[in-house]
Amino acid sequence: MTLEAEGVRDYSYRLMAHYFEMQRRDLPGKSKAVFHGILSFYLGESLTDEQMRIIAKEYLEKLNMSDTQYVIAKHTDRKHLHLHIVANFVGNKGKAIRDSWIGYSGKKVAQALTEKY
Repeated sequence: MTLEAEGVRDYSYRLMAHYFEMQRRDLPGKSKAVFHGILSFYLGESLTDEQMRIIAKEYLEKLNMSDTQYVIAKHTDRKHLHLHIVANFVGNKGKAIRDSWIGYSGKKVAQALTEKY
């Protein structure tokens, strides 16, 4: 279930991919153009869609990925609630979003958000 989408059509995975690809074309040499992050919540933890959306947007902001296309999707296919966050490493103005150490940064941001919320 899509909680929020910016700059892409969220009702069709094919259209979503198409819009991500169209923006990626602004930097054809960018080999890794899409970020995929997962935020998992503790088993039994109950959050509203709005709370999850706020946390996910804060996650993107702290990774400096707020001026780009993104999708925040809630998944309930596991015992624990989790979010998938997909964002374009090519920003809305055609500039690359820095992706070095993104895995490490994402982990640190997720830890900080866990403590905050």
